[in-house]
Amino acid sequence: MQTALGHWMNLWASGLGMPQTGVKLNETMVAAKSVIESRTNTMAAAVRDPLNGDYAELSRMVLEKGAAFALSAKAASGDLQAIQKDLSANSQLLTQIASGRRLPMPMDMLALFARSSRIMRRTMAAGGNALAPIHRRVVANEKRLKRKR
Repeated sequence: MQTALGHWMNLWASGLGMPQTGVKLNETMVAAKSVIESRTNTMAAAVRDPLNGDYAELSRMVLEKGAAFALSAKAASGDLQAIQKDLSANSQLLTQIASGRRLPMPMDMLALFARSSRIMRRTMAAGGNALAPIHRRVVANEKRLKRKR
């Protein structure tokens, strides 16, 4: 079982990931602009000359976006389920203690603290976890489309 100091260190360290999420969000927005410009030109070219349109790229747009957003939703859902599980366990424990059905024991308080710190870490990491698959796809598309020009 982790010590209280270990929990505090984990909480401190998890907060350091939040600025990184901001950086990745900015990278995603900048790369998305480039990808949208390139793909808009691809669509316009296909409208002007349908026989020579880049249909491989056009079909890739929908498939890649769908896959990235599905992975993002999976990450967000996993984080939310884990948070809900810990919240529920904390609620049950606190209800039993508050109603007098259970005496608060030191191990209960450690478990409560461990779940609470997990909730905080998960909450701080959830945005970055959900953004990661979208960021990977957009940045990869930007690099690929720049090489293609």
